[in-house]
Amino acid sequence: MKSIIAILLLILSANAFAQKDNAPQITVIRYDTVVIKDQSNPAVQQIMIYNRNSGKLIKSGRMDGGRKEGVWKSYYENGMISRIEEYHNDVQSGSAIAIETNGYVSKDENILNGEKSGMCREFNRNGTIKSEENYSNGKLNGWRRVFSNEGKLQEEGNWKNGVRDSINRWAYPSGKIYVEYYYKNGNISGPGKLYYESGQLKAEGNFLDGYENGAWKEYSDSTAKLIAEGTYMNGKKTGLWKFYNDDGTPQKTQEFDANGNMVKETLAPPSKGKSK
Repeated sequence: MKSIIAILLLILSANAFAQKDNAPQITVIRYDTVVIKDQSNPAVQQIMIYNRNSGKLIKSGRMDGGRKEGVWKSYYENGMISRIEEYHNDVQSGSAIAIETNGYVSKDENILNGEKSGMCREFNRNGTIKSEENYSNGKLNGWRRVFSNEGKLQEEGNWKNGVRDSINRWAYPSGKIYVEYYYKNGNISGPGKLYYESGQLKAEGNFLDGYENGAWKEYSDSTAKLIAEGTYMNGKKTGLWKFYNDDGTPQKTQEFDANGNMVKETLAPPSKGKSK
């Protein structure tokens, strides 16, 4: 409190001895808030809000006609800026930047009428990009990308009205693509592909409303040859499935009922040239 009182006394003293008619008028409307008015335009006020316990400035900005206008800043106890926001007619609109205690920018967002709009970015503590997202009316719309601390791509895909739409991909920690799905109205619907970290195709098939449906194939990482093929129905294996060795030779077949239970398995006869 002493620091607040000292600040106010200095401000009030300066105002009392001011000789010019247009000198700012200072009014304390609460013990933790200071309002500075300009006599030439009384509607415009500079606001400074202080922490009641420490006396430190925690927020500052401008008001016009009782509404927030222009740049507003928030502060840490050590005096560093923690956040910068823009307002128009008391509604947040414009750039919004969040700053961590070590001085690095953690968020750089665009706001329109109080909602995220356009490109919004988050950053890791080492300064690398954490995420890039496009918004419209506060909802994700457009391409979104997420990165690891090392800057490796971990996720990317398209969004529409806040839900995943069309192609979306996820990656291994190395940044190589792990899986690729197509979405419709937030559900996986359409072709899907899985990959080994080597980049070799692991499996491919179709989805409907989040479940595997239709023909599926699986491949060997070492030889890229087909090692399994069959059909899914609502996420469960159904009918006849065929399995192959890494060299492409038949291994076995399995039959599944409508509930995904295996009801029969038949081993393939040994290939010619191999002992029984």
